[in-house]
Amino acid sequence: MTRHAHGTSFLLAACFAAPGPACAQLLTDPSLVVSTYAIGFTSPSFFRFLPGTAGDLLMCEIGTGRVLHVRDGVQIGIALDLAVAYLFERGLFGMALHPDFPATPFVYLYYTASNTGADSDQSNGALENRVSRFTWNGTQLSGEAVLLHLPVGGSHNGGALGFGADGMLYGSIGEAGTTMGQLQNVATGTPPNDTSILFRIRPDGSVPDDNPFVGMGGAIAKVYAYGLRNVFGLDVDPQGGGVWCTDNGATIYDEVIKLAPGANGGWRRIAGPVARDPEGLADLWVAPGSTYVDPAFSFFQSFGITAIHFQRGDGLGAHYDGDLFVAAHNSATIYHFDVAADRASLVMPDASLADFVADNNTERDLVRWASEVGVVLDLETGPDGALYVLRFSTTAQIYRIARAATSGAGPPGAPAPRLVFAPNPFVETSRLVGGPDGFASAAPIRIFSPSGRFVRVLPAGAAWDGRDASGRDCASGVYHARVGATGASVVKLATTR
Repeated sequence: MTRHAHGTSFLLAACFAAPGPACAQLLTDPSLVVSTYAIGFTSPSFFRFLPGTAGDLLMCEIGTGRVLHVRDGVQIGIALDLAVAYLFERGLFGMALHPDFPATPFVYLYYTASNTGADSDQSNGALENRVSRFTWNGTQLSGEAVLLHLPVGGSHNGGALGFGADGMLYGSIGEAGTTMGQLQNVATGTPPNDTSILFRIRPDGSVPDDNPFVGMGGAIAKVYAYGLRNVFGLDVDPQGGGVWCTDNGATIYDEVIKLAPGANGGWRRIAGPVARDPEGLADLWVAPGSTYVDPAFSFFQSFGITAIHFQRGDGLGAHYDGDLFVAAHNSATIYHFDVAADRASLVMPDASLADFVADNNTERDLVRWASEVGVVLDLETGPDGALYVLRFSTTAQIYRIARAATSGAGPPGAPAPRLVFAPNPFVETSRLVGGPDGFASAAPIRIFSPSGRFVRVLPAGAAWDGRDASGRDCASGVYHARVGATGASVVKLATTR
């Protein structure tokens, strides 16, 4: 889809190839195409591709307790069928594969065990939440070993699982209805009780000796971070090794957080950045060795933030390798972030986000990457390098997002590009002095790539050195500049080598 501004085209969005006549879903990158990879599942929650196969995956169904074996988008078997309590926000939540899979064929699941031996939709039908290890034999999962017995709430049970670069298993536990405990930063509240945390354990379920609170003993020994409300998404940065998560706010401030050992996320005393909290850090419960951690980014309007994923490799284009995606439930959107070179923070696309908070729809749109995509619960890079998107609905689907053609990026080590107007004759200049609409460069200039991705903001009248906001050289191609706050005037720019 191409949209126009004052007669000059600006490529903005591409349609999702969803079944049926409607094509309402939009991507901001027209160099990518979207197709339906798989369809017809019941309440899927998470999926993982199986290393060592031609693209097989296992998919969890939150409401049935089933783990489906899928090949080439088609279900070929049921690997496991657990008896789950699935009323409210219970059921089969999360899955992780052992880092040495398939040589070590362990699959880890987080689920709400039923107390009846069958699936239950009763409010009193839950026995406990469990983290269990199963063995994969190529067709089925068997040999359950329960690693953790955990409390269960009517909602906010967490459930995301993932292995870190250190080989340890990380997992989230929501507040599960507990709001007045020390782990929720109520100093006089209930002692640590396996709620509002991210845990860290060895693959066999034991507690590592270097956990931040291991010296305190008891339930907090397994804790890596606390002060979290309901972490739904969890991923480990493949380039920096950091543990990142999404956390749902109660009514405001959905958060993207880079955690650290002993991190305190601040909930329920602090939502969003501490600079906006009138009491500051004074009212937090401080476990020995803990440190408060501000979110890397916050959305002031809470909309049910879900999946978080670092793109692995250049399947979407070299400029996406290592970039961060997060999804939201209520707004049916996927957001995109560049990650700073030190892998410790996110690069903001506009000065209005210098506080790392999207306060309104205008600011939120600056990081919007896909819209009208439905309820997205999981994002994964496939073995082919494409991005796979799990949409939760009555006709649940997995979409595949991939490049339509090569991006035109230059070879490694190529010289930095220089900016020219397109068409020439402005061959050797990089200063924005005018354009087809006759504008004067008296306002900030926002540069976009040939695919429509935001690149950088320049002050009025500034020169562009051909680099993006993080200082990386941009590939050759035709770039676009939006001038002024409204972006009404557009001029084509180009880089050459």
